[in-house]
Amino acid sequence: MTNAKLKLSLFALRVSIFLVTLIWVINQLLNPSQAIEIFEGLSNMPDYAIYVIGTIELILISGFLLGIFKTVTYGAVLLIQAVSVFSLIDEFFKPFSGSNMMLLAYIPMFAACVMLFLLRRKDTFLSLQ
Repeated sequence: MTNAKLKLSLFALRVSIFLVTLIWVINQLLNPSQAIEIFEGLSNMPDYAIYVIGTIELILISGFLLGIFKTVTYGAVLLIQAVSVFSLIDEFFKPFSGSNMMLLAYIPMFAACVMLFLLRRKDTFLSLQ
């Protein structure tokens, strides 16, 4: 693979991961009670805490999209995806129950985040850093 193809591929991953994470964060901000349910065991968390977390996530994923502070922003996106994957791990073993089949998409998404984090220095196409 040429260097140009690698850079374009990494950029495509960065944009697609940003879009998926952005939708997740917007949903979190619009439906804080649903987000609290996702964070099992934190049901006593007040709604405003979700807004704070969501705002921080928006800042981090914006930096991720712009390709700045790559270790921090790419690492944060990887952490966000890791929390999503590991909080749903039990559901992966019940793929034919309800809408759990859709949750399987989290696995390649997480793998893409790992790959992008590991190759973050090569991800320079339309990157500000």
